[in-house]
Amino acid sequence: GCALFDRTACEVAEAVFAEASSDHFDAEKALRYRRINCDHGGWRSCEDLARIYYNLGEFVPAEQVAAKACDPGQAAHQSICEFASSLRKRRQETERALVNRREAQRRRQAERERASEVVQSFLRQGRYDSAIYVAIYHSRQLGDARAALEATLQAGALGSVYKDHLYVLNHWFPSGRLNA
Repeated sequence: GCALFDRTACEVAEAVFAEASSDHFDAEKALRYRRINCDHGGWRSCEDLARIYYNLGEFVPAEQVAAKACDPGQAAHQSICEFASSLRKRRQETERALVNRREAQRRRQAERERASEVVQSFLRQGRYDSAIYVAIYHSRQLGDARAALEATLQAGALGSVYKDHLYVLNHWFPSGRLNA
């Protein structure tokens, strides 16, 4: 039988357990026999297995199995080779997109940190309107705006802040000391 890797027995077992209309249908067993057949060079089993992995959202194993089954020299393998190629391209595009996203996030974080430093610098200089302006329009962080507003209120310098900035802060902080 298949336990001794009788190729015919393994292929029959896969076919019997994989056929949804069969009384013997068993998805787990079908998957197990597909793996065995794929591992022993059954490219059609590999193709089916790769598509199952793909449909389960397991894209890396799908790509690996599809690549294993692809023999560009065999015309019958064209569909699995195309599938393997599309999975590889998808993975590469996804990896590039993730790298670009992480880089953009790092740049945004660095910009926020620089803006926060500018807010703090203006607060140390007593330039409250400038600190609030940078907090609102460059940092865009509630923490920076809150710190700038609190420092301005503590210094009794609310009158030095441009009125439109106070409207923005009023929108950001609809309750609290500004509205008291």
